[in-house]
Amino acid sequence: MLRTWSGSPLVVSTVAGGAVSQVRGMKPKKKNKFGPQFVKESQPWREEWRQQREVRLAEGLRKYVLDSSTARRQPYDTRFAPFDREERDGVYLVMKHLMGDKLNLTHNHANPVKRLFCNVGLVGPTVSTRARWKPKDSAFLPAKTSSKE
Repeated sequence: MLRTWSGSPLVVSTVAGGAVSQVRGMKPKKKNKFGPQFVKESQPWREEWRQQREVRLAEGLRKYVLDSSTARRQPYDTRFAPFDREERDGVYLVMKHLMGDKLNLTHNHANPVKRLFCNVGLVGPTVSTRARWKPKDSAFLPAKTSSKE
């Protein structure tokens, strides 16, 4: 239903639901931000928004825990020094006897392994300067997959 008054700069239109919007000459009426109607309309939205945030956070944490607990392939490239030796010699000796428990905790994730090697003085600077590390995409592969190297 549309009502207009001639000679007036104000046009008032009434919608069938009873909502009134003022068009010309005045700003549109703002929605109430208080009262029982506002609380009734906003409360379900708030609860739904909070639930969505909690679900998103829980999914992210679950994915992070699953991702960090999976064992991966060795992040270092065995074709280059100092990892190009036999497994009974050189860096592998230090890895097995001094760093074995810490390396097991890292599950061969690339960044923690690099940090461990850089912090061990017995291995020397060759690990951080001369060692070659596999590309990031191969570092994310699980330990059980076989690669063509």
